[in-house]
Amino acid sequence: MTEHLYTAYYCEENIWHLCADSSVPGTQKAVLWVGSLQHYNPLWCQRSSVDPDQEPVWWDYHVILLVLTDQWRVWDLDTTLPLAVPADEYFSRTFRGAMIYPPIFRVMDASYYRRSFSSDRSHMLGANQQWLEAPPSWPPIQNDELTFTEMQDFTSNTHGALMDFNEVLRYFNMNKAL
Repeated sequence: MTEHLYTAYYCEENIWHLCADSSVPGTQKAVLWVGSLQHYNPLWCQRSSVDPDQEPVWWDYHVILLVLTDQWRVWDLDTTLPLAVPADEYFSRTFRGAMIYPPIFRVMDASYYRRSFSSDRSHMLGANQQWLEAPPSWPPIQNDELTFTEMQDFTSNTHGALMDFNEVLRYFNMNKAL
């Protein structure tokens, strides 16, 4: 799959590690936590889909890394698109349709995410306290400032700027729109 640390269904941790990966080039790095008020996010071109080009995966959230090299590029270890795909291509192919559940993006500097984010992984435990998906082999990320629950609160912009789809396109100078 990839030489980067990766565990399926733990995108927030995959991206946390990717933020510090020396093989990821770039002059600027931003983490985008994708969510919606309804907690439904259809994303196409995702490995978990039965047919990635035709059927979306319905994530409750997703986390990606944008890196500025010659242009903004997306690093998403769950995509079927090439790694470090140009951001405008990623956004036009991953977010499609009428957007019945408009995405909200929590945008923050990668260094802030790296030093602040924490997860005890409790969001991946079912009612019976069994894992919904097997956890990563590495220990949980333990910082003191920013919890998983805070990241999922799309009514608060305490940690990063909240942007809608078009605001993200403008902020990262992408030309494509739905």
